[in-house]
Amino acid sequence: MKKHIFGLLLIGFFTMLSCNTETELVTEESIADVILETRGLTNDCFEFVYPISFQMRDSSIMVVNSDEELIALKNEEHGRLKLIFPVNVINSAGEPVVVEDHEQMHLILEECGIVRPDGKGGKHGKGGKGGKGGPGGWAFHEVPKCFELVFPVTVIFPDETMVEVADKTAMHDTWKAWKEANPSVKGGPVFEFPIQVLKDGETEPVTINSKEELEALRKSC
Repeated sequence: MKKHIFGLLLIGFFTMLSCNTETELVTEESIADVILETRGLTNDCFEFVYPISFQMRDSSIMVVNSDEELIALKNEEHGRLKLIFPVNVINSAGEPVVVEDHEQMHLILEECGIVRPDGKGGKHGKGGKGGKGGPGGWAFHEVPKCFELVFPVTVIFPDETMVEVADKTAMHDTWKAWKEANPSVKGGPVFEFPIQVLKDGETEPVTINSKEELEALRKSC
């Protein structure tokens, strides 16, 4: 049920991403709900990392630093919030990812098994495999995890600060704290290699020695 609700919320999110400038503020009622729904990685997909910036209907910029602030802003603006890129997310494997634009966000959503009504996107294409239907032909599919990080890992921030993080929650909290202390610095943390990952269905971790090896593993999924 949780994943079905998440899939329905993403209908509005995809609608928002496809709208033009004149109409997108009217069709962004779902973005706050999508962000709140992904908190805690209960959807096995990704989680937004605060702070997050939004453009209001009067073109002013608001920055929210918590669920409570987002809920208050959502209520004040009647849900009409325009997400400003880049945004930071942590994927289901525990990796920090900087999402630079709508196109990259589409890819992340598709990796979660989201299939649009036109059949584009999602791992299984139109109709999908084992997907649950939704309004307008949307479907959310069960996409098995390919791998996950073995914690602890050490991450390096753009200012070369190095921090060891113990789990996904620590990854989120550390990144949030760094962004709050360095609001004007672009980019996000990268891993200090080597790292270890646990492939789906296996019990022995695998050592990954570089960004290139990690990317190759991700593409093999």
